[in-house]
Amino acid sequence: MNDIKGFTFFQSYYEALKDVSVEDRKEIINAILEFVFEDKEPVFTGSNKAIWTLIKPNLKTSKNKSKSKQNQNEIKSKSNEKEEQNKNASEESQAELSDLHDKDKEEDKDKEKNMDKDDGDDVLKYYEKNIEKICPATTETLSELSKTNSTELMKKAIDIAVLRGKKNLDYIQGILKSWKEKGYKTLLEVEKEQENPKQKNKQSHSFQNDVNNVETEALYDN
Repeated sequence: MNDIKGFTFFQSYYEALKDVSVEDRKEIINAILEFVFEDKEPVFTGSNKAIWTLIKPNLKTSKNKSKSKQNQNEIKSKSNEKEEQNKNASEESQAELSDLHDKDKEEDKDKEKNMDKDDGDDVLKYYEKNIEKICPATTETLSELSKTNSTELMKKAIDIAVLRGKKNLDYIQGILKSWKEKGYKTLLEVEKEQENPKQKNKQSHSFQNDVNNVETEALYDN
């Protein structure tokens, strides 16, 4: 038995069978069904053969159309199924990528937090090693300065304060303030200025003015 689900029974079949005997009609109808659904070719003689010869071409056409339509439906069904699978796979893939992206972002945030913490701790240790023992007030001030200044600049300011014999936090703040006003954001920019003698003298004068201003503000605040 083939996979055909149905066929068209034309009025011409009925007209051809209307005038034959009941037995012949049953035989021809049975032959039609077996031909369509089981691919069996009947063998007729006499008038039944003539009727079958007339009916067979239309049956064949109807049968082929039914097969073709069924194949198209199967192809369409498979195509839709494949599209649905691809869609689901794509959604799952996007969801996985989104999860990975969110995970990476969280990991990056954790790294940044750890880096910021490590840099802050590094500055505190460097200050304590070269200037004085850390107290809560100093810790808070250095932490605030670390938010707008790199670790390299913080350490450089501490080094300059030590070299000039100004081992106090106000002088370090003055140095960092001076660099900020000049737009210096990297250690390289600071070192280039220090290589220029004229700029170096101006820098020293600027540092001292900034320190005096900071000390004066602190005096009035008290």
